[in-house]
Amino acid sequence: MDVLDSGGADRPPRRRLPRRRPPRPEPLRPEPPRRKLPPRAGYVLLVVAVAAVLATVVRANWPSDTITGARLVTTLGDGGAGIVRSVAFSPDSRRLVTGGDTRLPTLWDVAARRPLRTFEVDYRLPVSSVAFSPDGRTVAFVGGPLQLWDVATGARRTGPVSGQAIGVTAVAFSRAGRIATSDTGGSVYLWDAATRRATGPPIEVYDIGDVLDVGFSPDGRRIATAGGDGVVEFYDVETRRPAGGELIGHEGPVLGVSWSPDGTTLATAGSDGTVRLWSVADREPIGDPLTGHAGSVYEVAFSPDGRTLATAGEDGTARLWDVGDRDRLQVLRGPGSAVYDVAFSPDGRMLATAGTATSLWELRR
Repeated sequence: MDVLDSGGADRPPRRRLPRRRPPRPEPLRPEPPRRKLPPRAGYVLLVVAVAAVLATVVRANWPSDTITGARLVTTLGDGGAGIVRSVAFSPDSRRLVTGGDTRLPTLWDVAARRPLRTFEVDYRLPVSSVAFSPDGRTVAFVGGPLQLWDVATGARRTGPVSGQAIGVTAVAFSRAGRIATSDTGGSVYLWDAATRRATGPPIEVYDIGDVLDVGFSPDGRRIATAGGDGVVEFYDVETRRPAGGELIGHEGPVLGVSWSPDGTTLATAGSDGTVRLWSVADREPIGDPLTGHAGSVYEVAFSPDGRTLATAGEDGTARLWDVGDRDRLQVLRGPGSAVYDVAFSPDGRMLATAGTATSLWELRR
């Protein structure tokens, strides 16, 4: 049997599909390098380090505000005052009032270094203490009965009538405008500066004895009195009663008192040649007494920032002390044999000292 060979004729023809080329892979692009950021803690440490470096640089180059001493600028003429017993700056530091033995208190222009006027007080005794009112419009004098004078016009205001005829030792203003005066009869009188009248009976500190200085606390609620018996006492201004506790430590009369600007510390000057710092809250001494004056210390004053103390001495020197370190910064020698008073200008730039003349010192920092 024959086998038919179709030769593939019986199969349908193959369909050729177009040849597809596989897509070419796109070239790989290298990814940009990722920026490594420090962790948050790293940022904090970096900021702290930079701040510390800057703070060090600033501290090293920024001028310090701490008083380091004083330079004598000028010595004012006596202005008719003879020996100057008391000095006080106006609240704006532009004026200075001085009082002394010839009973002619003088008002000075600080910048021009010249007298503006004198006040014709009618005392038989030297002007023992002077003070400016908080608004700078009035000056107060004692040495006899309290007298108030207008700064702008030089006219005497109506004076108060009181039993303090002689022996008035000191005058002080409170920030609220009250006035305190002390005397050798053992009393402190309180006055209303607006009405120029006593606000009540006097505070009887001693039956027989001297109150040699008086000072208001910064808040005006208390006064401190310097006693001829060596004791400092506190009184409430409203009740006129003792405000608790006494400061006992000076061996002899206390001649001057000064409150720190924050009211926490009281400085006292003694005839025993020492200056003492006291905690007002505890009524306890702070450290050892400051010594160095040869003779009585007549007065003491805090700088406006409370960090520096100035003292006036019988030995003819004023002294500057660092309150925190309790170190003596400088000895200032003025004309004459004694310095009776010291006062810082409220702007903290100058110091005035009272003796045979008034000396103005520029404070160095």
